[in-house]
Amino acid sequence: MKKDSYLEKLKKLFKGKIPASFKLHIKYNEYSPSEKEDAAESYFKLMMMDPVEKKKAKELGLI
Repeated sequence: MKKDSYLEKLKKLFKGKIPASFKLHIKYNEYSPSEKEDAAESYFKLMMMDPVEKKKAKELGLI
């Protein structure tokens, strides 16, 4: 079974859409467009600091 990319995990966590705040995360942390997966990993880990988002991710089987 193939592991989901962090971009896919974000889409699942946010009901199929990448949140607008992710674009801000890329911009202000100065990720280049080719580093989108690295930015997604960083953003996903940041989201997992929120107990509500972490619970939702566990329910969806993302962690």
